Amino acid sequence: MDELITEYVALYGKENWALSTYEGNVSLINNYILPIIGDAKLSEINTRFIERYYQSLLKRRAVINPLNKTSRNEFVSSSTVRDVNKLLRNCFEQAVKWELMEKNPCTHATVPKHKSQKRDIWIADTLMYAFSVCEDERLKLAINLSFSCSLRLGELLGLTWDCVDISPEAIEENRAYVFINKESQRIRKESLNALDSQQLSASGRKGLDPQAQLLLP
Repeated sequence: MDELITEYVALYGKENWALSTYEGNVSLINNYILPIIGDAKLSEINTRFIERYYQSLLKRRAVINPLNKTSRNEFVSSSTVRDVNKLLRNCFEQAVKWELMEKNPCTHATVPKHKSQKRDIWIADTLMYAFSVCEDERLKLAINLSFSCSLRLGELLGLTWDCVDISPEAIEENRAYVFINKESQRIRKESLNALDSQQLSASGRKGLDPQAQLLLP
């Protein structure tokens, strides 16, 4: 399994994953796949093996986030297991194409059910209250932009003046704009170094501009 995953990332992942996807998938592999089933032989892996593996994941302590030293859950969540399933299903599909396996063991595997939680959102009164208590004018502007333009955090942090025209003339002529064409992301240096310039450009075409600011811990 270890050899398959390594080849899968090298031949498929680096060519098809955006930077953020690469970062997330490699974390799943290093934290929840290789330490548990990395030594398994491909001939041993069937649907029953996969289902038992998924159940064992739910009893495993979640890996602490190295950035904030915390974890959302004490144990691996069903949501994370579903992400692992999605990754493995695609990996085994490649193995079938490469004639390393006869069939995909994830195709009929039962995945733990996940009940998504409804996100709490700000209403207009909450936004107005935030404006009234915010003393930092830059933060207040960021809140306003995020709300009025529906910007995600990475899009907000990646916004530069060349993408904005709010001059008095533009406003008068009704052509003022805020154009979003890049995104700031926190990426490990190892992930960035793993992708060459051609692959980085491909990531840009998939939603991450090659000129985006990258915050590297």
